[in-house]
Amino acid sequence: MYVGPPIGFDVSGLAPVIPPLTVNGLGWEAMENVIRNRFDEQVTDLISTTLPVHYDNVDFEIPNDGSRWCRFSILEGDSQQVAMGGSKRVRTPGVITIEIFIPINEGNQEALNVADFVAAAFRLISSGGVIYQTPSINKQGRQGEKWKVIVRCPFYADIVVS
Repeated sequence: MYVGPPIGFDVSGLAPVIPPLTVNGLGWEAMENVIRNRFDEQVTDLISTTLPVHYDNVDFEIPNDGSRWCRFSILEGDSQQVAMGGSKRVRTPGVITIEIFIPINEGNQEALNVADFVAAAFRLISSGGVIYQTPSINKQGRQGEKWKVIVRCPFYADIVVS
């Protein structure tokens, strides 16, 4: 039985010495930044004056004036090693979820128009090391005083471990 310091750690400060994960030279945080930046550039920069966005773990006040808004989330799945050799490659799948809320009793055309716009920004492209697949749009119906439509955009990124 091994009784020394934890393998892969620097004993002096117990700091990890494991090489960082990279997405085209970037780390995990950068992978999410690539995805958020695409949403900002392709969606919110074009319609942000009329569509406030609630991002994960950021203060946000839900509009109480009956206006539309959306919630943007990234959920990573379980990573799997997909290549070995000099540089090992780990594939990380995930789903981007955009929940769109519009005033109740105004039909669903506005929500579906926004959903179509969002889906088009992520449909079958590769950008910044992230591969976006086919988005789906699902009507969720009434939620309180809002009508909710969800866009789910599956993606994956290959993380290279040097």
